Amino acid sequence: MTIFILGADYISFYDYAKIKGLSVGSMINRAKKGKYNTAKRLGKKWYASRTELDNIYYQYGIPDSEDFITAREYAKINELVYTALIEDIKNGKYSTPLKYKATWYINKTEVPCSNIRDEYLTITEFAEQNNRTRKEIEKIIDSGKLKYFRKSPLGYIYIHKDEKLP
Repeated sequence: MTIFILGADYISFYDYAKIKGLSVGSMINRAKKGKYNTAKRLGKKWYASRTELDNIYYQYGIPDSEDFITAREYAKINELVYTALIEDIKNGKYSTPLKYKATWYINKTEVPCSNIRDEYLTITEFAEQNNRTRKEIEKIIDSGKLKYFRKSPLGYIYIHKDEKLP
């Protein structure tokens, strides 16, 4: 929620931290050390200019592009469950994610992979479904006997749920 007493550009540390996946405590510590020029305390809450916070936030180690947003922001925009999105990112179902410290970033133009989640299985899931080992499935894929599988940009392999073993 923006506080108009301070200015239209001000945002609470709590709200900013929630959006960006940051620690409120760390932000308060930085404010107490004078790291934010616009930081103000009203009662127990801290506020700062969103512009200043964004400039500092995007300055350290993340892509210098307006196209990249946090995974939390991406999930909100695309109406995805954040934890499922992170799981999909870790499983290689997205091609653009970058991780800096504890925060994932993703290109906001990337199309959500929810259809992959519904139609494809990981090698491990496919192996369990077919009472085989992962190594056996990998050998079948290498032999070219499976038709309906895809490889993610990170090298993970997904097999269509209706694929039949030879």
